[in-house]
This record gives sequence, C-alpha cells and structure tokens, in this order.
Amino acid sequence: MVFSMATQCTVGYGHMFVSSNCPLSGIVLLLQTLIGICLESLAFGLAFKKISNPLSRQKTWIFTKNAVVCKRNQSKYFICRILNIQKSQIIASNVKMCLICSRITAEGEMIPFHSKRLATNFDSSSPDSGWPITVSHMIDENSPLYKYDQSKFIADGCEIIVTVTGVSESSGYSVKSRTSYHSTEVLWDHRFSNIFSLSGVDWHADVEHFEKTIPQIEPKLTQY
Repeated sequence: MVFSMATQCTVGYGHMFVSSNCPLSGIVLLLQTLIGICLESLAFGLAFKKISNPLSRQKTWIFTKNAVVCKRNQSKYFICRILNIQKSQIIASNVKMCLICSRITAEGEMIPFHSKRLATNFDSSSPDSGWPITVSHMIDENSPLYKYDQSKFIADGCEIIVTVTGVSESSGYSVKSRTSYHSTEVLWDHRFSNIFSLSGVDWHADVEHFEKTIPQIEPKLTQY
C-alpha cells in the first residue's frame, strides 16, 4: 500500500526502492503507473464533462403534460405551455413544432414517420422573462393540421414534437429540451386556465395551475 501511494503521488520511496534483485518489482511499478494514469484520466474526464455539460441544464424547461386545440378570435390553434425552471435566463431561444404522421404516396408506398413543420408564434428575439410561455400554432388552410379533427387525429396516431433550444446566459452553453404530444394527449375544445393576476402594479403567475385546462364553451348568440 505504501509503495502504491508513493508511486502514484511521486513523493519518493525513502528507504524503500525498486531493486534489480527483485524483477517482479519492476512489473508492479509498471502496472501501478499505467493504472494510475488511467484513473487520473478518468477522473479528469468526468470532471470536465460535469463542468461542460451540467446535468442541471438538461431540465431547463418543463412542458405541460397535455396540449390543447381551441379557438381564439374565431381561429383554431394548437397550444402548449413551457416554463424555464432555472434561475439564469436563456438567450436566443427558439421553439419548433413538428407533426409526425403516416403518409401514403401516389404510388401506394406508406411512410410511417412523415414529418411536417408547424409554424409557431414564438418570437426568438424576445428576452426570457422567466414567465410561463404559451406557444401556439394557427390551424389555417396552410397548416398540416387543417384536415384533422379529433377522431381523425387519433385514428392516424399523430404525434406533435416540440423542441426548445437556447443559450444559457450564465454559462454560455447551448441547452435543449424536447417533448412530444401523442394523439391522446391533445385535448380538443379545451383551453389553458389563466394563471396570471395583477396585484397593484405587479403581475403574478400561479405556477401550481401551470397545466390546468378547462373546456372551452362557445358563447351563445342572443337574438333581439
């Protein structure tokens, strides 16, 4: 044990030293040196990985478990919520949505995982304020979701993938989070509950109801 520590720490052997009278000692010295180099390299690699890609940045954003399809100003939208749970701000952030569904070509070939880009309302130039963010996609004539209703969306087994990327202001490293909403995780004719309230001149967000949804009821027209 003392020989191993003296070799690894290079502090000198003192009265003990490797002698030619014991050929096995040279082999032990070589093995100890090689094992020491491997252990030091492993420790340095783990420390560098911890610093360059901290685990805490892997969960920068949280997403709502469900997405909703509802109407806003007589237009239909696909909507989800995201929230930055880190103390540091995220700069140059961007949100992408992608629809995954099966497709049959004119020749009859079935493409099971055909992807289509969904445009969002997210402005990448907006600063990260730390508030919950509502990301929406307008379902109009140009939207890949335009031909779908709830039954067809579930029958086709569609899935929508949401990816958020950005740069951590504190470390300067790129961060990325992603989630997906399967066909059964999209609530049609629902909307997210309002979690913002104004108290004096200060706005507050009730994060406990971050994922709360409520059915959307169409207003009845009154006849005069």
